[in-house]
Amino acid sequence: MEWKKIKGFENYEVSNEGQVRNIITGLVLKQADNGRGYLEVGLHINKKRKHKYIHRLVAEAFIPNPESKPEVNHIDENKTNNNVSNLEWVTRTENNNYGTHNERLGISRSKPIYVLYPDGTEEYYSGVRIASRALGIHDSSIVAILKGRYKASSGLKFEYAEQKRK
Repeated sequence: MEWKKIKGFENYEVSNEGQVRNIITGLVLKQADNGRGYLEVGLHINKKRKHKYIHRLVAEAFIPNPESKPEVNHIDENKTNNNVSNLEWVTRTENNNYGTHNERLGISRSKPIYVLYPDGTEEYYSGVRIASRALGIHDSSIVAILKGRYKASSGLKFEYAEQKRK
């Protein structure tokens, strides 16, 4: 196991396996779930406690970020696996489109859809993103209609192509 000092918190160090310890006492700090599945620790500086995500501490200490990407992705999608080999720097878009993220949210921009016009005609699109650009309607509005949260947007309704066949 390799340890490196945490920048800005000189009394602490982080390991490449996702542990954090106090350099002065030698004690490994207890990690807590932040309520969304990510592990964090409380670090003290100038008598103030700061909560820091373990995956960010590991990435900042061990993974070069020459492109200055702002987010850290868990490659295996397990938010508690903070080993350096499971982490990578990504953009927001890369993070949002990684793995099963969209599938878990019920959003698949690659599923074919139909737009249903008020006059009864319909038009096929290969996915939400393409329909969004072509129609000038935000993709989140289309997804909300597809998921049944809204009935229509600008008079347009949407259905997944697979539902249309039924």
